[in-house]
Formats: sequence, C-alpha cells, structure tokens
Amino acid sequence: MTNLNTYRFESIVSEEFMPNYFTEKKYTRIVEIFYLKKHKELYHYQILCTKFDFSNQDTAVGFFLKKIGYLFDELDVYADEENNIIKINNISSLRLRWQELKVKLLETNKGDEVENYFRNISSVLDNEKNLISFLQSYNMFGLYFNGQLGQYPDDGKKIRVITEKKREYLHKEDLSSEETKIKMKVFEDNNENYIDGASIYEKSILKENFVLSRENKCEIKYSLVWVG
Repeated sequence: MTNLNTYRFESIVSEEFMPNYFTEKKYTRIVEIFYLKKHKELYHYQILCTKFDFSNQDTAVGFFLKKIGYLFDELDVYADEENNIIKINNISSLRLRWQELKVKLLETNKGDEVENYFRNISSVLDNEKNLISFLQSYNMFGLYFNGQLGQYPDDGKKIRVITEKKREYLHKEDLSSEETKIKMKVFEDNNENYIDGASIYEKSILKENFVLSRENKCEIKYSLVWVG
C-alpha cells in the first residue's frame, strides 16, 4: 500500500556583507514523498518536487538554479530504518538527464564559474556515495531523510559521528502517546559555527522540522512542514 505525505521545504539564507548590511534569499519547494514498500531491511520511497519558488527566480542566477533544481525533481531511493538514504535506484536516468540539461544550459550560460559548477554536479552524479551525501544535505532532502528514526537508548540520547570532526547529538522526548520531539545539535569546531534544530513526529509521521545553521557571517534557516 502506497502512503503519500506532502511537505513544504524552505531555506532562508541571510548573509552579512558588511556590518549591519544583510542580504536575504528564500527558496521554497513543494515535495511529495511516497512510501511504496519495505524490501528486506530497506524502505522504498519515491520523491517528487511539484513546485519551485525562488525569491530571485526572475534573475539570471535564480533562473539557472531553478533549472538545476528540476534535475532532482524525481527520485527513487531506498532508506534504512533510521531513515538514511542508502541507495539511489534511478541514478542512471539522473545522469542521462544531466547530460541533456547541461548541453541546453551551456547554450546560454558561459564562463569559468559555470563550467566549474557543472563539473561539481557531474562529480556528484558520477559517485553514488557523493550523490547520497548531496541529497541528504539540508538544502535538498536532509530535513526528511535525517537519520532520526530507529532505536534509542533508555535515556533517549544518542550520538552519531558524521565526519572525523563533526558529531550530531540527538535527544528524543515523548510529548504524548502519539507525539514525539527530537532535538538535534551538530558541533564541528570550536568557533561560533553551529547547527541545531527540532523535529516533531505524530504517529510516526514527520510533521515539522526546523534547523538553524550559522557559519561565519552566513545564517540559514531550514524548515519542513507537513501540508497533507
């Protein structure tokens, strides 16, 4: 039996270019996530982005990013019991679509910066591990495929090692018999950079997820809200 949940993903990027001068950009997507079935120990999902809305979509950069965003508007993945993406089932079709899209974009977008950006995307698509890491970033689908499910110790706390220097601290709280809150903090260095957030689950359905990331002079607010 197929289960469908629809979410509104939003990223708000605030960056300080000089003292007391900030710029803000907003990126919003409507995403349908279909849970199809369980296959052995993995869970099969289909992801469809049905709407993109960028605050700078009328500019050349916004138009360019929107075109790139449509490359990943349809995904077929397997996730584990903690809800980490494990396998991309349609990676071949993504690579083919990228080759076609790249040719079209190169007709109107030139320069070393564009070519370097294209090389980065090709590098991600050429390696499934890199692609999974990219798709689980907060600006893609990491607010949903966040690794927060699965078993917790009796105290509701667990630590996950993300990289050699980066660790994620999770704390699960049962607010009621049906509602659960999971708090998350990530520490990567001893500077003022940090990531923290909170997720709300109701009957095992993710209803909200908010993450705040601060790095140097850039602040990004990521949010996911269940809309049906």
